[in-house]
Amino acid sequence: MNLTTPRELPPIEGLEFFDAIHRYSWKGQLLPYSVSAMAKQITPDVQRKFDETQHIWGPRGVGVHHAAYLWKTTGKPGDLGKYGEWIEPLMAHPHVKLLEPIAAEYRLADLRYGIGGTFDLLGRLPGEPSRVILVDYKTLGTHGRDYDIRAQLGGYLSLLWQHWPMLDVHQCWGVWIKPGKTYTTTHDPTDCLAEWEARRSLYLKARIAPA
Repeated sequence: MNLTTPRELPPIEGLEFFDAIHRYSWKGQLLPYSVSAMAKQITPDVQRKFDETQHIWGPRGVGVHHAAYLWKTTGKPGDLGKYGEWIEPLMAHPHVKLLEPIAAEYRLADLRYGIGGTFDLLGRLPGEPSRVILVDYKTLGTHGRDYDIRAQLGGYLSLLWQHWPMLDVHQCWGVWIKPGKTYTTTHDPTDCLAEWEARRSLYLKARIAPA
């Protein structure tokens, strides 16, 4: 086994997340940014559509992510409720179901820039314990399409390596969960990290630019 790959990541002490305001806190101090917010690059029109449909995709995302977390950490997804069409094909996916969790719903922080983030899953493949995969789950409607999530994956990588600099991550997966169908997109960690660093730089410059 690769000695740099722990069997399980312990939580980072002092880091908290407040769901009601979607903010992270480090030892009592709120962090100003999050990976998910910084990684977005959408037009005002697209943002407006997201806002208008949040009552649909918001609860769905929460429900599916929670079921996926339970499935990977306990072996059972709990009550599927109205999201069985999404969860069942996820659990049947030939690659995702093999991943053995190292960490799930894991909180991270970049204290240099005041950024918090939570990745969905870090797992290893059976028979290849040193082959580590970083996973981001995305739920879609029946006609939804996947999109570029390299910056978001790179953000989680950046934060992860600040806490675990010797941990090898071999691939990043986007896991797209639709009614009756789950599929993956595979990304190189180096590409993801480059996308994140470029996005982070643009975001911070825009925030500090004079009005």
